[in-house]
Amino acid sequence: MSEGYVKVDASNLKEMLARFGEVTGKSMPQLVRAHARIACVELANRTQPFTGGGKNDPEVLARGTKYLRKDLLKVTKDPASLEEKANNIHDASLQKYLRAAIISGNPVMIGGALVKVATIKAISDFRPVSGPSEMGEIHKNRRSRRTGHALSTRPIYHYAAKGIDGYVKTIAKRLGYAKSGWAECARKIGGIKGDGARGIPAFAKRHKASNADVDDKTTSKANPHFTMTNTTFWVSRLLPERRQQESLNVAREKMIKQMNKVFRYVAKNGKDVPAITAEAIAETSTD
Repeated sequence: MSEGYVKVDASNLKEMLARFGEVTGKSMPQLVRAHARIACVELANRTQPFTGGGKNDPEVLARGTKYLRKDLLKVTKDPASLEEKANNIHDASLQKYLRAAIISGNPVMIGGALVKVATIKAISDFRPVSGPSEMGEIHKNRRSRRTGHALSTRPIYHYAAKGIDGYVKTIAKRLGYAKSGWAECARKIGGIKGDGARGIPAFAKRHKASNADVDDKTTSKANPHFTMTNTTFWVSRLLPERRQQESLNVAREKMIKQMNKVFRYVAKNGKDVPAITAEAIAETSTD
């Protein structure tokens, strides 16, 4: 699996879909489209931060914002970080010295105090950050190419007297961008009335970007299917292969359950269900 994107092939269920089409008269492309769209929703909700497409989504967004702040504080400290540092100093005189420096707000005094409590080796290692632009540049430069998370800047100690919360609020608007690739795939696949990305949280759907590609092969007689690609950078880190397969499995089970309901309804209302189809229902029932 490539590190930069996730590509999945929604081409299973062929046997059951054929049986369903036999009973309802719906075409194979229509049914494959429905399955692929559901798969996109499942993929989106299993791409970090995990969601269920329901009422807990605002909580997920708040939790994601909290994690963003924690990640930023790995590279740029704030007054609360200094207070926490002071609280963990057991020597009363050193604690008092650092607290006095914090209250003063003087960078030279703060740097000197951090040298004294052995947080940094020299005052030159203490680097005040001027604003959101510089804060963002430091954060970007310290992101791991392997995980996407920020790495510590030690022995350098970047410090922002203010502005951390504003910067976090700004970058929090990007949360859900990786999910948005699947939302865009779902919209391209369509097949339902209204929003094709229904079931994916609003904070993911708000992003309008070209980070998705859909290859429609539903006209193929041998193997009608869709291939959906999320081209968001790091998405393969946010959606491991295990989760990708889980998404496709869940989408498959949902389609089977939905089809079984229709099969039972048809049979209940006096219509014939072909024997081979009835056998498929018995083998795949998830109720």
